[in-house]
Amino acid sequence: MANLAQDDRNDTLRVVGYEVWMLNVALQHLAWAQAHGCEELKNLALECFALHARTLYDFFFCKSKKKDYLRVQDLLGETESLGKPSKFCEHMAKMNNQLAHITRERLGYNRDPNRKEWRLDGILDNLRNAVSRFKELAIVQNLDVDSIPDVVDRIGG
Repeated sequence: MANLAQDDRNDTLRVVGYEVWMLNVALQHLAWAQAHGCEELKNLALECFALHARTLYDFFFCKSKKKDYLRVQDLLGETESLGKPSKFCEHMAKMNNQLAHITRERLGYNRDPNRKEWRLDGILDNLRNAVSRFKELAIVQNLDVDSIPDVVDRIGG
């Protein structure tokens, strides 16, 4: 069993739910922006997506502790792991490059259309599977996952 107090577990579940909800909202706005040719909103939605996707990747797939960061093991126990996706490092680099604006790495990222182009399907598949599996494992441990939505099936909802 995890080492968090019940109140901390409940609060963590709500925060995970918020992160998934915001990921879904970002995808809805991204779809709208693309359909209407609104570049500013597209950039805003893509950065929002990258931020929340990266936060969820950290929570679900990283075991190492950063100061004060919670991980899936804090809720489910050390024996439960969701395993890193095959393209974890590639996806994290993509999200980090999207969010880091004034870096040398970002200069190269901006100059190369192949590096800057986003293919969201792999990230979404990984998060959709992680959220689903997490909810299954959490229910077995009598954790209330009602505040955690599913990851949307496609961009836009």
